[in-house]
Amino acid sequence: MFAEVFTACAGPTVLTAWAIALKLGPFLVGVMTALPFFAQFVQFPAAWLTLCFGHRRVALTAVCLSRLALLPMALMPWLGLSLEGQQHLLMGVAGASAVLAVVGNNAWVAWMGELVPGAVRGRFFGKRTALTTLMGTAASLTAGLLMDRLKGLDGVGLALPLLALAACVMGVVTTLMMAAQHDPAPPGTAPRLELKAALLPWKDDGARRVLLYQVAWNAAVGVSAPFFALHSLQNLKMTFVVMALHAAAVAGVRVLTAPLWGRAIDRLARSRC
Repeated sequence: MFAEVFTACAGPTVLTAWAIALKLGPFLVGVMTALPFFAQFVQFPAAWLTLCFGHRRVALTAVCLSRLALLPMALMPWLGLSLEGQQHLLMGVAGASAVLAVVGNNAWVAWMGELVPGAVRGRFFGKRTALTTLMGTAASLTAGLLMDRLKGLDGVGLALPLLALAACVMGVVTTLMMAAQHDPAPPGTAPRLELKAALLPWKDDGARRVLLYQVAWNAAVGVSAPFFALHSLQNLKMTFVVMALHAAAVAGVRVLTAPLWGRAIDRLARSRC
């Protein structure tokens, strides 16, 4: 739930607000929002790190660094950079955070797979999604109010550095909370990483269809999704609060349906055992 506060302070909408404040054009906005997708190419090195150093250690280190990477943005008004320098800093921070987040998420997913029993995994993540969505909605509304109230008439203003600082604080809080959990599969207990294993999904008909669906879906969404927030803010003149309310409506559906999907997944998994 605290991680959702980080996302509200440093997610796509806030990054778009940074881009508008620093006068990034549509091309650079597209590049910036595509960075999390480009970062997926480090999945194989991330898997190797997870196997070598363990789920817990890699997740704690990478997730913490990915969230603390926003610290330069909190200090930007006092760094004395030119507009071009500020733009480069934004792109660099977004890229570094995206790469580290992929490394951390790879380890975190493996870690959760060891911690959460398969028999209750659907219900657990269903309830988890509902709770985190509630927190994310509240945090997004708060961030929207802050940006509407404290946005500068020209330039970065005060709201964006404050949100970047809050994101870093949440990074420390979430790392301390994760550090309280143990690793049931310490380094040396996981199987060896073999590149040929990456080809196994393509040999399974069901997995291959899922992968092709994901490719088609992300190709379609990727053409327009990076510019949703930019279009809403610049062309439709929506406030950050209105955008947060729109996200809240979507979140409400997730809160209602996630537990139902979780129970359905568990029932289906039991019926196939």
